Amino acid sequence: MRPNIPARWIFLSTLGALSASGAEHHVPEDHSSIQAAIDAARDGDEVIVAAGTYTGADNKNLTLDGKDLLLRSADGAETTVIDCAGTGTGFILDGSSAAESGEIRGFTVTGGANKTGGGMEIQGRCTTVIRDCVITRNKGKTDASGGKGGGIYVSGSDANPRITGCTISENGGWIQWGGGIYVDSASPTVENCLFLANRSSRNGGAIHSKDGEANPTFTNCVVQDNYTTASSGYGDGGGVSATSNGHVTLTNCTIRENYTSNSAKKGGGLFVEENSEAELTNCIIWGNSPREIEGREDEVEITYSDVSGGWAGTGNLDSDPLWAAEDDFHLDWQSPCIDAGTSRGAPADDIDSDRRPQGDGIDMGADEYITCDLQVTLSNYPNELSPLDTLSFYAEASNPCTEARTFDEALMKVGGPATLSKPLYAGNTLSLEPGDSLGSEIHLPVPPATPLGSYDVEIIILRQGDGLGSAAFAVELH
Repeated sequence: MRPNIPARWIFLSTLGALSASGAEHHVPEDHSSIQAAIDAARDGDEVIVAAGTYTGADNKNLTLDGKDLLLRSADGAETTVIDCAGTGTGFILDGSSAAESGEIRGFTVTGGANKTGGGMEIQGRCTTVIRDCVITRNKGKTDASGGKGGGIYVSGSDANPRITGCTISENGGWIQWGGGIYVDSASPTVENCLFLANRSSRNGGAIHSKDGEANPTFTNCVVQDNYTTASSGYGDGGGVSATSNGHVTLTNCTIRENYTSNSAKKGGGLFVEENSEAELTNCIIWGNSPREIEGREDEVEITYSDVSGGWAGTGNLDSDPLWAAEDDFHLDWQSPCIDAGTSRGAPADDIDSDRRPQGDGIDMGADEYITCDLQVTLSNYPNELSPLDTLSFYAEASNPCTEARTFDEALMKVGGPATLSKPLYAGNTLSLEPGDSLGSEIHLPVPPATPLGSYDVEIIILRQGDGLGSAAFAVELH
């Protein structure tokens, strides 16, 4: 027997119209090149680039010219590639004359060769958001003079870009510092990013920070399989390095399997030169060689982190983190890093957009181990309706876990030409034992004035305001 969930339903048949913030410029439909579309755009406009590989002078060294616009791919980075073909860089964001803002979203940048940023060069006043991009196989100049930032170069005290959801991988070449990203006197915010298999011929296989004005922050990032190649003199910090009064802050980051190719060099995971600083919280530093960390304890502050070989600091561990798989940064269910972090300064979500915490506390590292929780299932729903019909379906919450789970709220959300967000249940906490389920038949009359079109109907269950599970279906109103 399935007890019914008390429900009250109101369908809203009117909605304030949504207005576009600016004009759209399509490449190549409206403009033959990406730069031509940017040049034609104004503040608030959107430049949309169709899937394809873009080469040539007007499809690299791209500048936003201080315009506050959205430059995005139509189908994501996997299918939209800016190929620099061995010269130049993907983007040049130079805020020296006009402050750079706006957003760049969903591109792969490859084949760049530029002394300051093979994939992106960012200097001066800049708050641009760089989202869901892949910066891969770029390098410094092809001569021995080397370069800085195989993937991304950020310089200047007013350079504060936000880099989120990006993969920075296999960048290097004649890069002397910062195979993945080089930061000089700047304060970028880097979150939910992967730094994989980048290399440097000097310091910082993945990340290098220098100068006392620099305050880059890295949150929910994975730094893995990066390395330095110097045979003498340099080569410290296979994963991360800070020199020349540099500073770096890492929160809920995983630094693993990085190395220096010269066994005489130091800090396979992290190298902090004298008079430089690093602050790490809720991090995992494991499997780096020849040594996890090189730096003075008064200049390397680590708390609530798991460090191979140990490190002095509140809440630190020296225990095998127990990965879910050999090359996987996700945690196994038995990991000692689960619930072992601190909530102070911790992000609300992890690198996979899973909420934190999942259990009794914040996990160490970029991944928050997903605990078992309630699931939502919808059935017997229609694919199409007409005004005056009744929308009917069955909603069920079930517990697939080995322990009892609870919820105290259920919502229905409808998105489309009209919207709805109304509670189905709000009251005493309901508990489901393992294997139990709780459901209700939903019947909703559709008012005659409801706008026609496609609608998404979603049911969400919550516990103390946090979403536990959801399910949705689409219905066409005609």
